[in-house]
Amino acid sequence: MEELYVKYKANGTYKSPMMTYQKMRSYFGCDDTELSRHMFALFHDKESGSIDVRKLFLAIASLVYTSAKDLLKFQFTIMDQENSGYLLAEDLVLMLQANHFTGSQSDVLHKAKMILSNSERVCTRARHLI
Repeated sequence: MEELYVKYKANGTYKSPMMTYQKMRSYFGCDDTELSRHMFALFHDKESGSIDVRKLFLAIASLVYTSAKDLLKFQFTIMDQENSGYLLAEDLVLMLQANHFTGSQSDVLHKAKMILSNSERVCTRARHLI
């Protein structure tokens, strides 16, 4: 998973993470199958017809990693684009959408607000995990 993300970041496309279905298939080297169409449909933005590839990376990582610590590290790496050590509230929402396999922000906003309201405790706990 990390190697694929490094390749993606080295490609320079991470500055504009939106991908069309064709670009996603080409990048990941996957065929036009029901599964690839379903994965794209699950996360695509209905207005632009594109997918935020970071959300796809996050979702796949939640299936691949067995360690919560490793998953958190990888997800943080993906979302902390400026290497600031901080995430924006929008980044948290995107992470929750990917972890809960939903394209809708409304499905995870309550959880995001709860996490943000306890952010001092969450930050302390996250530092402990990492």
